[in-house]
Amino acid sequence: AWRTNYPQTIYPLNKLDMTEEFVKSQLDVIEDLTIAVENGHWARYIDLPIEGIQEGRVLKVVRYSTWVTEVRTGESSVRINRGEMATFAFTNGVWKLQK
Repeated sequence: AWRTNYPQTIYPLNKLDMTEEFVKSQLDVIEDLTIAVENGHWARYIDLPIEGIQEGRVLKVVRYSTWVTEVRTGESSVRINRGEMATFAFTNGVWKLQK
């Protein structure tokens, strides 16, 4: 399958949540994926997929938006503070926030 190996950033369509299906479709083709949320490209929720994800996958989410964004991992929900980046790793079948 075709896959990019360089870092790539994607942005949500304004006010539309990023679904598990959409995030998985991006993880399938982008090795080093960052989701950036900013004013005009904002999502309230980003849902991380569980099914069909390769062990050890890493995903970054960075928030520049005024409005809050929550990343739902299937097990918990993480609010990203404005100006911060959160890194998640898929380990033992779940997404874990990296410290």
